[in-house]
Amino acid sequence: MIEKSDDIETAKIIGKWSKSLFQRRITYDEFIRGTKCIQRLSYQDFQSFLTKADDEIEIHISNHDLIPIFINEFNFANLLSFNLRTKVINKNENSRTIDKYAKQYSITQIGRTIRQEFHYHNL
Repeated sequence: MIEKSDDIETAKIIGKWSKSLFQRRITYDEFIRGTKCIQRLSYQDFQSFLTKADDEIEIHISNHDLIPIFINEFNFANLLSFNLRTKVINKNENSRTIDKYAKQYSITQIGRTIRQEFHYHNL
């Protein structure tokens, strides 16, 4: 896994992640899934994921709000999931229907495990 990493920083992160596997704090499946997540992020984005508070990551975004770039990056890396909520509003003017939606982003189980392990080891 380490040799497939793009850069030395990602390889170091995966090396630290493997420490949790060797200490049997995570399963092999979690190690593989977590490694794939880590490899999808830049070093800076990974550090941001570890240091941001839950309420900075688990956010509601309406259809009129811009999605912060880091949310897209974390979602791409399977560290976040989202639920789409739709609300239909009937407007009387011109009899048109407007759909409003909001996305609720949540940290995935593997994302929580990664954050927990890196905080446990103070990495």
